[in-house]
Amino acid sequence: WRTCNFCRSQRPHAIRTVNVLPLAHQWQQGVQLLERHSLSGLTYMCQHCRALHFLEEKLSRSSNRVPGFSGCCAGGKVELPLFPNPPELIWDLFTGDSRESTHFRQRIRSYNNVLSLTSLGTTETPYRQNDGGVYSFRIKGALYHNHGPLLPIDGERPKFAQIYVHD
Repeated sequence: WRTCNFCRSQRPHAIRTVNVLPLAHQWQQGVQLLERHSLSGLTYMCQHCRALHFLEEKLSRSSNRVPGFSGCCAGGKVELPLFPNPPELIWDLFTGDSRESTHFRQRIRSYNNVLSLTSLGTTETPYRQNDGGVYSFRIKGALYHNHGPLLPIDGERPKFAQIYVHD
């Protein structure tokens, strides 16, 4: 606690304050400030699929009283089937009161991260790399994710994502 100002300033975690008020006033001179923009609540429901929307998402030709939306189901033209019910074991993990269910829900993000076993795939376009610096690449066309089988072929050693599930 009892160090001189010089020693305190040399610490990597030392915070130096700078008076930025004059800079802020210079920046605002001649600049017109924008009004604050707020969206309405997410309270408007599509009459076809019951998806919730902001009023600002409505079609321009629809009224505020009966707004129409096309970003969800294209005005009733697209209808997706409902998901089938999950197996009982999975359902219990998400909804149960057991110790295992609570443990699972507390650590679900870690499980998701461990099981995200995909690799990035794309077509790279050739271009001159800079000498030094961080490697980067350009993408041409679609960006997609690949994943292989979780279990190796009989007699082969596990590789890539198979290593994580190898027993």
